[in-house]
Amino acid sequence: MTDELPKCDHLILLVGGNPLPNAVAAQLLAAPDATIWLLHSDGYDGEPSTKKTAENLEAFLRQKNPNWSIKPEPIPSSNNVGIEGRIREILKKNGINGRVGFHYTGGTKSMSVHTYRIIEQVLGSAHPRPIFSYLDPRQLALWIDGSGTESSEPIYLLKEDPLRQRLEVAPDELAQLHGYERVIQNVNWAKVEDTPGLLELCQAIARLNSTEKGHLAWKKWVYKEQHKVLPTSAQNPGLETITAAFNQLCGVTPATGDMVAAKLLPGKPNVRLTNCRDWFRGHWLEEYVLWCVRQTANPSIHTSEKGLNYKAVAKRDDFELDVVALIGYQLFVISCISTSVRKEAKEHLLEAFVRARQLGGDEARTALVCCYDDPPRLQSEVSRSWDAEGKVQVFGRDQLSGLTHHLADWFQQAN
Repeated sequence: MTDELPKCDHLILLVGGNPLPNAVAAQLLAAPDATIWLLHSDGYDGEPSTKKTAENLEAFLRQKNPNWSIKPEPIPSSNNVGIEGRIREILKKNGINGRVGFHYTGGTKSMSVHTYRIIEQVLGSAHPRPIFSYLDPRQLALWIDGSGTESSEPIYLLKEDPLRQRLEVAPDELAQLHGYERVIQNVNWAKVEDTPGLLELCQAIARLNSTEKGHLAWKKWVYKEQHKVLPTSAQNPGLETITAAFNQLCGVTPATGDMVAAKLLPGKPNVRLTNCRDWFRGHWLEEYVLWCVRQTANPSIHTSEKGLNYKAVAKRDDFELDVVALIGYQLFVISCISTSVRKEAKEHLLEAFVRARQLGGDEARTALVCCYDDPPRLQSEVSRSWDAEGKVQVFGRDQLSGLTHHLADWFQQAN
């Protein structure tokens, strides 16, 4: 294994459906003033075009380094003669000199094979041997192909080495790469870090929901009684710890529903306890999970946020990520739902899994935090049916109280 990164004066990238591997490769392999070619399919023979993906990647790379010269080029995606002809034309037209790199993680198999072959034929003798590379999502390593009988060598990106520090990507940058932009939320719920007593309330609710009896008592007050008034010992036995947490949040005993509502929705006038429906049904869990993520004190996590809403720039497609964390360029998405019903938990996990892969590629990892009492069963079922072994994790009722510890283990062992 080597820690040295070769730098390319000219870097050729194949653009497929997921631009993230190319974004990573460019930051690792392109020299400060390199020319970068984005070879994308352009609807030849009626096949799908990745031109828009190439445009998103170009915008991302220009933000990262304005000194790079970015050159998008359309090529066929299947026809071997067409691919090889276009590659010869591109290489001849641009008069390439200096160290050349070809990163072939993206694109179709035909694009990879035939582009590789022509670059090796055209540039192999008259230039320094091209650097051929591939980003392996299983080992989280950049592989540099060996020459002749030499073995390929992996350069690890997300292990405990300095390389990871060069690869920080923000959630909004990931979204932009895929043609999404953040949507500003209309509701600004109180945050743990800004509201004294809110953490203790979230912790109390989590402890309550970590037992079947407590979960049922909470569910009855939230859903059946519609939380019209604060719980009392007479009407809601089992919620005494929640009542105490409400009092602590408001700094007065006994607290009133209006006081609690004003704390959960700060700055919004004339709020009532019933206005806090979404907070009691799920936002408390998102706030608690985000706090637990940050309490793992993992120095590799450079971003941790919650409630990120995105919409497609050119399509009617929008979604929300409950809690996200980023280690290097690897995306961790944590879906939160306070249900104990297996079917509901599974549906929530499925949506999060799809969105995580959509933004973070094969390297992305997805977890579900819920109140289901048999998380290993759900995790095993999902892993088999979705071909997601090692890519999903389910935390259930028993893990709620010690969630920080379980999350820390997941971040460490997810790969």
